[in-house]
Amino acid sequence: MLDNPLISIIMPVYNAKRFLESAIESILSQSLENFELILIDDGSFDGSASICDDFAKRDSRIILVHQKNMGTSFARNVGLKMAKGKYVAFCDHDDEFSPEMLKSNYEIAEEYKADVVCCSVKIFYPRDEGTFIHTLSQPTKVYGLNSRSELVIDLKYNNNTLFGYVWNHLYRRDVIENLKFDVRFRHGHEDQVFNLCTINHLKGNFVFNESTFYKHYSRLNSSSKTFDKEINKTIQEDLILFDYEYNFAIKYGNCHQVNGGHVLASHLYALHYRSCFRYQREFKAVRKCDYISKYPLPLTMAEKILLFSFRKVYPLFKVLCGMNWARYIPGKKEMILSSNGSDFWESPLCSFFWNLYASSRGRWLFSICNTIVRIVLIPFNILR
Repeated sequence: MLDNPLISIIMPVYNAKRFLESAIESILSQSLENFELILIDDGSFDGSASICDDFAKRDSRIILVHQKNMGTSFARNVGLKMAKGKYVAFCDHDDEFSPEMLKSNYEIAEEYKADVVCCSVKIFYPRDEGTFIHTLSQPTKVYGLNSRSELVIDLKYNNNTLFGYVWNHLYRRDVIENLKFDVRFRHGHEDQVFNLCTINHLKGNFVFNESTFYKHYSRLNSSSKTFDKEINKTIQEDLILFDYEYNFAIKYGNCHQVNGGHVLASHLYALHYRSCFRYQREFKAVRKCDYISKYPLPLTMAEKILLFSFRKVYPLFKVLCGMNWARYIPGKKEMILSSNGSDFWESPLCSFFWNLYASSRGRWLFSICNTIVRIVLIPFNILR
């Protein structure tokens, strides 16, 4: 056990016997050796606990905790309370650090006085013909305290989704020591919420580090893939995530993607995906939620289209979307949507729907729902 480690690495462990040794070895073989590895055995019953015991006996840098199964978020919170390093990193029990990852991220953090360093990710997908590798990366870039909205855009919306993970980040401990992972999340989103809260507490810079990477393995039997069995709870967690993102958008939203309307529209799209394309039934978790009326916010035209294009498609959106923002013509599968400004016509979302409308000869077909929706785009002044 080290008294003053540079980095504390937190690894929750739950029934990962097949992959656990490789994950731990990837950390113990790091070129930067001044770290502590906190293993939280979260009630494993497949032999993972014994593997943790063996490693803890062999390497004094390992701190081991055995506890009953409480979930990943709870286990990480236990690790955060125990951490003594200047910086904190996370690793999943079936993933791996690249050999130079800790050293590279640490040097970047020290050089740029960064509170958080985010590195690239290589995702390994198993295929019948072999492993497919997908790389998520951003060019090395430094964000100051006045660039939080830009940071979220680059993290979440610029085609790489680095925002949704904690295991490819290095955090300065004194920035996150009062933060906790939200234990209400059992099926995902906890990383994204933690990163939102971290950005909200930044005292220094946030830096992308392109030069190193985290190795994430997409396992077919991974616990993160079992949320389908508890879809109602997953929907509830989607709505909790919306609360976090909405509050952040209101506080820092000085650009289109980071504003309340966009957050609302994107979350309803996600709900639509879960409820319509994958599960052709309504969910008790959201039927009682009038999530739009809860948040008084202006919507751009693009966001209105995104919202109301789904209202007729699936009954779920009759619950979530009221009639107050669009004029519907009874007896016709048609929606009249009004524009509040010329910016709408130049938006990518408008172009997408317009091209879709044109290519389908005025019809938008949702084959799974057996529903045809017609979207008619009309400038606001025609409706007044």
